[in-house]
Amino acid sequence: MFLFDLLYLILSKANINLPKLTLIKAVLKIFILGFIYTFCMSMLFLGVASFRYFFNRQVDILKALNANSYSVYIIHVIVIGCLALIMLNIEIPSLAKYLTLAASAWIISNLITYGYRSLIRSIF
Repeated sequence: MFLFDLLYLILSKANINLPKLTLIKAVLKIFILGFIYTFCMSMLFLGVASFRYFFNRQVDILKALNANSYSVYIIHVIVIGCLALIMLNIEIPSLAKYLTLAASAWIISNLITYGYRSLIRSIF
């Protein structure tokens, strides 16, 4: 709304006699909202097209993460609990503790699952 009030102030100081300033406000609002809508939809389509073109490939690490996803889902709670107990008395800011816990739990869960899968594959 600040933009419309600024336009009203500019037009009133310039002594421009316009028939209806509210009509100009309404037209400006529709124009700005239309521009924002068009911009957002363009960025959405650009993002979808970019991801379909650049990231629609099979990569070895993504195949491994995909294969490990359900097992990581099952064991991540245990890993987070163990890591949280270890980090309980460490004096660092809570945001740093959260980021460390999340990253290390993701890495450790994937490593445990990948190691288990490799072990089972080598045995059988």
